[in-house]
Amino acid sequence: MRMRVLAARKGKAVMAVSALVILAGCSQVPDYKPETGPLPGGWNNPGVSPLAAAVTETAIVAPEDRWWETFGSSELNRLVEQALAEGNTLKAAVARIRQAQAQLGTAEAPEWPNLSVSGGETAAKRASSARSSASGDSARSYSLGLSASYEVDFWGKRAASILAAENALQAARLDRETVGWTLSSSVANAYFQVLAVRDRLTAARRNLDLSRQTLRLTEQQVQFGEASGLETAQQRSAVAQIQTQIAALELQHAQALNALAALVGKSAGEITVQAPGLSGVVLPPVKPGLPSEILRRRPDLRAAEARLVAANADIGAARARYYPSLNLTAERGFASAALSSLLTPASAIWSIGGSLAAPLFDNGAIDSAVEQASARREELAATYRQSVIDALRDTEDALAANRWLTEQEDRQGEVVTASREARRLADIRYRGGAVAYMTVLDAERTLLQAEDSSIQVRLSRLNAAVNLNRAVGGSLSLPAVEAAAKP
Repeated sequence: MRMRVLAARKGKAVMAVSALVILAGCSQVPDYKPETGPLPGGWNNPGVSPLAAAVTETAIVAPEDRWWETFGSSELNRLVEQALAEGNTLKAAVARIRQAQAQLGTAEAPEWPNLSVSGGETAAKRASSARSSASGDSARSYSLGLSASYEVDFWGKRAASILAAENALQAARLDRETVGWTLSSSVANAYFQVLAVRDRLTAARRNLDLSRQTLRLTEQQVQFGEASGLETAQQRSAVAQIQTQIAALELQHAQALNALAALVGKSAGEITVQAPGLSGVVLPPVKPGLPSEILRRRPDLRAAEARLVAANADIGAARARYYPSLNLTAERGFASAALSSLLTPASAIWSIGGSLAAPLFDNGAIDSAVEQASARREELAATYRQSVIDALRDTEDALAANRWLTEQEDRQGEVVTASREARRLADIRYRGGAVAYMTVLDAERTLLQAEDSSIQVRLSRLNAAVNLNRAVGGSLSLPAVEAAAKP
């Protein structure tokens, strides 16, 4: 009979444990279905080289870790490395990673029981009565104990919170990569802007010298009666216009240097740019076989998806609040009326207990929390889909720019060559008295505009190459901050 009773109790215990295991697996997190962005199989503007029309796994080639080195400028390499090592925006991103790591630690802490130790002394006094002494009765008691508490995660609330915190940490790490990726691109754009302005200044000063030479010739011709005062005034106006343009370009140069210094994390006087212009910068070719799927490697898209997963987990944590929570407690210690006997076996005490609590009426607080988490997930899903569309647009814009700016630069080079020849012939014919002075002025203006436009087209091509690297999510190695960002 005794054996049957023990067997029955053992069977009930096994059933209870099995039930707890089953309940502990009742996650309230909705099934996550990855968002599928509208990625095409090919590009509308494939660029200089024909790109893959179909998406294949073998066609996906990881972007260069140090893509800025493809421009062949050691000075650009130095500035980018300096920005990645000392830029304040990157340091802020590393600090956000540490915050996310701390939040994950907070979410994981309830996975283990809470332990606490306590000790105390209590003094009590009862009111005196006619039969007792005037001072009344008094008593002291002493206690020392260790207590533990643990909430059983029946409904997956804690697991959902951990999942959300893990993905928030992943998003923070990807944000750091996005900051570095964007920062390096901005440094390259700012550096090329400085060099382009220098080239424009060189061209303007060269044309200023030519214009001054023409002015001196015109003044000599006026003395001999071969030119009029009107022609002299016109040439002086042309010289003044070029000088005005040079002053404007000097301002642009100072502002471009200031912008570059700010990106590097320095003041304007703390950086130097030695290159005189864009002539030493190499234009990297567009590689064939670039599939649209490579956009999924962009750190900003991966961060957006990590936040989406975290928001999905938050729904489960909010839903779990609908169900009862079970808290287990245990205490072991000593209690005695005398301090000398506190740690004796006779003073030992222990207790084990559990409490079950379920929401009965909360005025819609849980419903609102679930609705808020669901709306947050919908918001992030829409944000992710729009981010994919924006990434596609950025890539298409960069590919189109690489394609058509190449054609534009070739044609602009022909314009510069023709304008220089026209300026040379106009000057020869004017000196020989075959044409009016206005022909020379028109040729000078045309040449200045052609050279200036040629430099700006070259700058646009370089920026397009930078933007293409940024659009396809060139991964970055950040050795200067990697150690500080690790858990």
